Amino acid sequence: MLTNAPLLNSPSKSSVHRAINKINRYLLDLKHHGKKFADNAHKFGLKHAPSLTLLAQIQGDSHLVNLELIDDEGNNLGRPWLFVLIEIMTRCIIGWELSFTPPCAEKALRAFRMSLEVSEDNQPGGRSEEVGLDNGVETANPAIQNLANIVGFELTYGPPGCPDVKAQIERFFGTLNTGLIHMIPGTTYSNPQERGDYNSKKKPV
Repeated sequence: MLTNAPLLNSPSKSSVHRAINKINRYLLDLKHHGKKFADNAHKFGLKHAPSLTLLAQIQGDSHLVNLELIDDEGNNLGRPWLFVLIEIMTRCIIGWELSFTPPCAEKALRAFRMSLEVSEDNQPGGRSEEVGLDNGVETANPAIQNLANIVGFELTYGPPGCPDVKAQIERFFGTLNTGLIHMIPGTTYSNPQERGDYNSKKKPV
């Protein structure tokens, strides 16, 4: 037994809190509550950290545009669907398709074709290394999987009910809505609470 060993002072409560706060919060929640809770709480975990290499990661998703459209005679045409591919490092939209066609493989393939080309304004384009998608009918199908095999990129599908694994493209859709779509006459807004008494079908121009 060491009798002459110096006694260690107990740390103060604030010192303990500071030490705990320095620990990665994602890792804490991962250990305490599991991966699903940690991913939902922190949007995306360490394995989803964006790469700093151009075209290393792309995310794709469909979005029902919050806008009622009309033709030249004033007839309501409904709401269009937008499919987008976003390059993670630059946050550039490198492929998209906007039409009244509901989500399907053909719609996604048109956006992929655009993404493989370098645009005239020199925006990024080309073969990506990894494309993150959800399990929707427009992307989880043999046509998209064949394209990945032919062109040579990896497909990753997020688990159902976890949109946060594609945080960058979800953020893009949110910014598109609040920064543009919701300011245009005929917007449906994102939910009934935001819309209130606004009648989108009578307001389009």
